[in-house]
Amino acid sequence: MSYPIHKKTRSGNARTTRTEKGFWGLELGEDTATRSFSHAVDTENMIWEGEGLQVRKGCRAIGQLGGRINGIFHYGEQIIAHAGTCLYRVDPQGNEQPTLLWEEMADHPSCGVVRRQTVTRRWLVDYLINGWRREQITDDFLFINDGAHYLFYDGKKVRTVADPYWGEDVINLIYYDGLQPEYYSTVPFNTVAKLAQNGMGDTDPRGDNRLSQFRCESFYVDATPQTTFIMNCPRDRYNERIPEELQVRDQNGVWRSWLDRQGSNVLNDLEGRTKLILPEVYGGMPFIPEGDHYMINAGKGWEYTVANDGMDNFRIIYAIYKDPPAMLDQATVQGIYGADGKDDVLFLGGSNVEKGIDAFSAPDDFFCFYETSYEALGDNKTPITGYCRLKDGRMAVLKDDDRRAGVYFRTHTTVELGTTQAGKPYLTDTYPSVVGAGVAGCANPHTVGVAGNEPCFLSREGIFSVRTVSDELINLNETIRRSRAIDPFLKKQDFSKARSVCWRGKYLISFDNIAMLTDGLCDSTGSYRYLKWRFNFSITALSVAEGQLYLGSEAGDLFIMEENVFTDNGKEVKGFWQTPVLEDPSGRKMLVRKVYVACTAASQGELEAIVYRDGCPEPPRKFSLQIPDFSNWDFSRISFSGKGDQEWISLLNRSISASNLNFQFILKGNEAPLLWGVRISYEKGGWVK
Repeated sequence: MSYPIHKKTRSGNARTTRTEKGFWGLELGEDTATRSFSHAVDTENMIWEGEGLQVRKGCRAIGQLGGRINGIFHYGEQIIAHAGTCLYRVDPQGNEQPTLLWEEMADHPSCGVVRRQTVTRRWLVDYLINGWRREQITDDFLFINDGAHYLFYDGKKVRTVADPYWGEDVINLIYYDGLQPEYYSTVPFNTVAKLAQNGMGDTDPRGDNRLSQFRCESFYVDATPQTTFIMNCPRDRYNERIPEELQVRDQNGVWRSWLDRQGSNVLNDLEGRTKLILPEVYGGMPFIPEGDHYMINAGKGWEYTVANDGMDNFRIIYAIYKDPPAMLDQATVQGIYGADGKDDVLFLGGSNVEKGIDAFSAPDDFFCFYETSYEALGDNKTPITGYCRLKDGRMAVLKDDDRRAGVYFRTHTTVELGTTQAGKPYLTDTYPSVVGAGVAGCANPHTVGVAGNEPCFLSREGIFSVRTVSDELINLNETIRRSRAIDPFLKKQDFSKARSVCWRGKYLISFDNIAMLTDGLCDSTGSYRYLKWRFNFSITALSVAEGQLYLGSEAGDLFIMEENVFTDNGKEVKGFWQTPVLEDPSGRKMLVRKVYVACTAASQGELEAIVYRDGCPEPPRKFSLQIPDFSNWDFSRISFSGKGDQEWISLLNRSISASNLNFQFILKGNEAPLLWGVRISYEKGGWVK
């Protein structure tokens, strides 16, 4: 920004020329005298392109889904939209009708993430013979939280991640509804290396998967006749309505389901333990020794070799009675983090059940959350409202805490929880936290985004960026206020309606039908420069895929912003640039001699300007930007870049007198000229001659 140049005139009045170039964005300071003149007071619908400004692009509706858009997700080339209580697949260009995928969503803002991993699918074939089939699938999965469910989508169908039998009767599901339930939740070994007759062995200190009712115990069975197996599950927790799955390991190390299990029974002994009784076959046991290292399954109709190498060769997967995982299902925020810079662990938090507790998944397995894999961050009454990844490999967890303890920093470490029977350590991942810089915290779980390389979030005190300034996880972390220029605007907004996204490396945050866009650059005060966009609909969801910006509305419309569209669903987009009010602090009138606006010479179309003199608008003045008319306008070339490609166009034919003065420039979107700056020459205390 150039500084005023004062010149003496014959009348003794000070003539001042102010040239504003390198436009810096929205300025909403309360005090006119302290405003930066290079910031526009009421900029709308403008965007930076290179070093200049032009009207933002418009948006086109690609689907009407009949309910408020609560979330927009991306699965490959598919758009998955959460509208009202339904989940739809929408064509990215709107060329096809939306496809209904799920009808039991919560009408609540949702969040989602795509992860590629391998999962074991198990499903029931015939309940009468307790038969199961299983297969491994490696694919992309979209995981969604809507505040009441934890779901996943595999490109074909939406399912709950947790096992589907919570509180249900499996017999009714199969016989009356004709369903054949499928299970995707991981079933880790919870007990290994134990003898069949006593039920004792190594127990995984991480606990079971909270998303699954199933438990897996592994035994070593030798040549000793044995038909009774002691399980660790207490008798009153065993769910006999859901059939168990028995597996044996062959000499190649492959686990196979043993289907010939008619007549198996579960009994309770006097000590309250659970015993699995298998049917007696040849020799009183299901396996016959064959050589030194394997056995033969002598079950009727199915024989193969079974490993007998001293390692576990028999395991049982069974179901227990357990309440649904409400803490995980009702989470409303999620983030991805991992060890050594990886993005392979999913964090869930912010549920109504346990507001201040977050849980983290097993590495590279979003279908598994161990019972011990969680941490309480501060006061449990203050909810977790966001996660953001820091560029140095750490993670920040955000809370809505008005006691200025709203940011927690986490890092990764590995700890030893115990030793196995073979003498090997049990290692597990942990993510210890420390409270960071004092700030009131994140006010809305849907306002975390990135500006440049810095994560940003909306606090009750403004928009902050967060970063670490130390190589160690100590209290040398900071949050930086980035919204001083627009804080007066933020104070008037409903934070519950705020949504944000990172678009083209810029932090974009919306409030109802207004969006604020920053490019990550800041002025001397540390405030990011912002532009304001106005839409003709209320924004309830934002998302980006392949560089495309998608918006969802309160009315259920799904929009896409396009490069060649300059209408908001049929309504023309115009750009407005309004300069700050120019006035003499003494209250005396000014004599404005000349006003120029600089635009690119290559721009075509029409520039419209409105002069506001003493608060009253004068008739609009329109200027052609194609071929300047030297006979009507005071015109000359000035080059900012040295290439001679900017043109100053005069806006006044004569001097005018005013107590205060400001200008609004209107640019049509489909003409998109670049606006560079304003030059005003005026005299304080002047008069019209």
